[in-house]
Amino acid sequence: MLADVTDEQLGKLTTYGEKIGLAFQIIDDILDIEGDTQTMGKPVGSDVGLGKATYPKAVGIEQAKIDAQILIKEAVALVDKFDDNVLSQLAKYIGQRNN
Repeated sequence: MLADVTDEQLGKLTTYGEKIGLAFQIIDDILDIEGDTQTMGKPVGSDVGLGKATYPKAVGIEQAKIDAQILIKEAVALVDKFDDNVLSQLAKYIGQRNN
C-alpha cells in the first residue's frame, strides 16, 4: 500500500507472501526431519519428538518437497514482471535453504 501499487499488484504481492510463507514452513518442517544439526544450529527431530503436526507428517516427505517447490515456482511467477527482481530471488533462496 505504501508503494502505491494497483489493487491487482497488491493482490499478487499478498498471494506471493502467502506462498513463500507456506513454502518456508514446509521446508523448515522437512529440514527438521532431514537436516543436519550442525548446519541448522539446532537439534533436528524436535518437531517429531514433541509430537507436532507438520506438513511432511500429513502428506509424506516426498510430497512435501514437491509442494514446496510448486509454491516457490508459483510465487516467482507472480512477481516476475515487477521491476525489482529481489522478490523472485528471495523466493528462490527460500526454496534452496538448508538451515
